[in-house]
Amino acid sequence: MNRSNCSFNNKEIFKLAGIDSKNYSGHSLRSGFATSAAESGAEERSIMAMTGHKSTEMVRRYIKEANLI
Repeated sequence: MNRSNCSFNNKEIFKLAGIDSKNYSGHSLRSGFATSAAESGAEERSIMAMTGHKSTEMVRRYIKEANLI
């Protein structure tokens, strides 16, 4: 699955759920997932494995937005 397919699928799912997709993107969903996982106590390495990040620094940037570090 490429970015275009993922974006299209997300928009269709939001549409079916009655949610305006303008406020969401693949990035915001990935960031939200990483933040939620960190809030739930997941370790950085686990989050990296699930999100496909290649460095802990990038995962921390996603999580830092939620002030969890």
